[in-house]
Amino acid sequence: MRNIAVGILRAPDIRVTHHANGTFTLHDVLIGKQFHWQQAEDQTFCGSLRIVPDGDQLVAINDVPLEDYVASVISSEMSAEAPMELLKAHAVISRTWVMAQLRGTTYPASPAKGFIRWHDHDGHTLFHVCADDHCQRYQGLNRLTPAATQATQATAGLVLTHNGQLCDTRFSKCCGGTTERFDTCWADIDLPYLQPVACPYCGKATPALLRRSLNHYDLATTH
Repeated sequence: MRNIAVGILRAPDIRVTHHANGTFTLHDVLIGKQFHWQQAEDQTFCGSLRIVPDGDQLVAINDVPLEDYVASVISSEMSAEAPMELLKAHAVISRTWVMAQLRGTTYPASPAKGFIRWHDHDGHTLFHVCADDHCQRYQGLNRLTPAATQATQATAGLVLTHNGQLCDTRFSKCCGGTTERFDTCWADIDLPYLQPVACPYCGKATPALLRRSLNHYDLATTH
């Protein structure tokens, strides 16, 4: 099973607590960077920890197996108490996204332009992906539940492909009633599988379902 190198924390000083069961806790990890709900929290992780220098900063990197990474992502991006089918769908999407990032997605452009190679994580030179919204939220074991682990195991190895290539499965929590074209918000490339589609569910979720599906920092946003 391939390991994912996730950049968790960059700071002049890093505090870490190691536990007898092999996990470790990083203190004062910043989440929601540059969002209105930005905050720091202590996060506990499985896998291994590397702390490497980067200029006058230190960077904490968590090397974690792919499926453990996916289980944490779906517990961090959404609540691990969400309905099982939502968790399963998110596991497939998140697994596909990170695998496409690792392999470097190649998009056909036009005969004149040839092919366009797209790397969202080019800014990350010390690790594969970051742990915040720029990539996918990855907050370790803090919010992991047996349901999230079950959803990940039930979809293990499943990914989305188009014409033999991994899809770019970037996602959002709200589409405003319709999904967006890739070339209107990301790059001047038309991806046939990322087209406007009416969403009958967006805006119709009940407060009870939202409480099951979103983590506390997302629920704090009321508009």
